[in-house]
Amino acid sequence: MDRSNRVAMAVITCITALSAVQAQSTSAVGNIKARIDQTSGKPKSFMPRSEASVDNMKAQSTAIAARAQQAFAAVASSSNGPQAGVFGPGPGCNLFPEPASVGTTIPITYFGPPPSTSNPSLVGPVQLLKSGVVDTAKGTITLPLYKGYLKGTKTPIWYILTDVSDSDIATELGLNFSTKLKFAAPGARTANFNSKGELIFNGGIVDFTPDRVIVPGSSANPFPPIVAKAGAIGDRKYSPLVRVLNAGGVIYNASIVASGPTEASIDFSKGNPDYSKVHDEVLAIDPYKQVVTLQLVNGFSFGRPLWYVSLDASTSWLPALRATPMHR
Repeated sequence: MDRSNRVAMAVITCITALSAVQAQSTSAVGNIKARIDQTSGKPKSFMPRSEASVDNMKAQSTAIAARAQQAFAAVASSSNGPQAGVFGPGPGCNLFPEPASVGTTIPITYFGPPPSTSNPSLVGPVQLLKSGVVDTAKGTITLPLYKGYLKGTKTPIWYILTDVSDSDIATELGLNFSTKLKFAAPGARTANFNSKGELIFNGGIVDFTPDRVIVPGSSANPFPPIVAKAGAIGDRKYSPLVRVLNAGGVIYNASIVASGPTEASIDFSKGNPDYSKVHDEVLAIDPYKQVVTLQLVNGFSFGRPLWYVSLDASTSWLPALRATPMHR
């Protein structure tokens, strides 16, 4: 995937928010104009906007639509590989370190207790997924790469671990502890450890060969896209969650990130991976050293920025925009 497409994907990650703002602005303008018309052009005292602010909102809505159109115009009809990541143009980018203005317009009722009162370890920036190495200059994370097998075959399953339902395992492996994962057992695929400590999966694989396709809507309404196809698709038995039957039923979040019969077939330790074999967010993968580097994504929590790994989705259009596999 060339640089122009990656930049376009970076802007697209902000399109959902931009389109939502546009819709809200358009709706608000319509409501205000309707009330003004009902009062012979004179807004009532309870109205939150003046005629001048109505014109301002219309201008903002037009600007937002133009930005969305420019973003989608730069998107190729077929585009594999990672989105541009946490750095780039547009809202929600370049927020580490965060400016003082971030979160200042969020109502006080939205915020929870200060982190230091609930967990002293959350004071200031903190890395929750401790198994990986974050490169703050590039906005990436390098995680351990695990190799398992599909039951009854010699087909390797290359995966990473991010979350687990057991607190002791979370501490030992540097994963996120999620007590609610235990409730996900009905939707998880199953596996067992063999004598070598490798996971033997009873089912569930990902096909990375499809091309990711995104076709924007009209120039006035580019989002949602009229065509959005994921670049990777999990079969009907696939889920990123796996319940290990011979380990007390512990549940891991174990997303598949590569598909290849041998180490040599997915050795992209110097970058430029073949995205017909690996996850679209993979920047480099070394099966011999058992590490994989992934692109991070911007997000927000309680009005403050965070970085996270985008790995899977279950809808038809979101995986295309977020460069993740779709699973049913």
